[in-house]
Amino acid sequence: VTLWGARLTFNFARKNGYGTFFEHEEDYRWPILRKLMHPVVFLLFNISFIASYQNLLLYYIAAPAYMVMKGPTDNNVYDILVGCLFSIMLLIETVADEQHWIFQSYKHSLSPEERLKDADPQVRDGFYRSGLFQFCRHPNYFAEQSMWVCVYLFTLTHNEGLHLDNMNWTITGCIQLILLFQGSISFSESITVSKYPVYKEYQRSTSQLIPMLSFSTKGIQKKQE
Repeated sequence: VTLWGARLTFNFARKNGYGTFFEHEEDYRWPILRKLMHPVVFLLFNISFIASYQNLLLYYIAAPAYMVMKGPTDNNVYDILVGCLFSIMLLIETVADEQHWIFQSYKHSLSPEERLKDADPQVRDGFYRSGLFQFCRHPNYFAEQSMWVCVYLFTLTHNEGLHLDNMNWTITGCIQLILLFQGSISFSESITVSKYPVYKEYQRSTSQLIPMLSFSTKGIQKKQE
């Protein structure tokens, strides 16, 4: 989890998320959402969801660590397997973020006219669909949710083996996170479709979250030709 936090901090910092006291990068969705909502409604949303609920969610996804602390101190083979799975998901998220960052950095280094003439059809279309993104539209989000499911799984394994009958209240955290991602992804993709109509073809041919074989890139390129 510490490695996850370091990756997130680095990723946020290079997007100028911290910036200065007076100027920093804001999540691109908030300004759009503000325009869709009455100022009073957004204020209430800010107080109830952004400033309050999300902090409560952080508590719930961290709660499994408390359950594990109350158990035995020795690790077993199931703990090691869950730890390996978490590490794999962390690697997938890191690679996906890096691939997306490289693409977006290059795209934004070009003028609108240069983008339309670029040799890469992905740059012309405005969105990335290679690398890990050819297997699902949001590999980084898939890995993110999976990691917190792994954290919860420790509460089932860290007690002399795997005990599925020991399900406990800390499962609330990963469930809440998954539900939050569903709403977030739907809103984000609605914005993407409004900017890049070809994204609809990518939606039809490529899984949203579960990685699987896809021919989306070839299909879109062939349609363009």
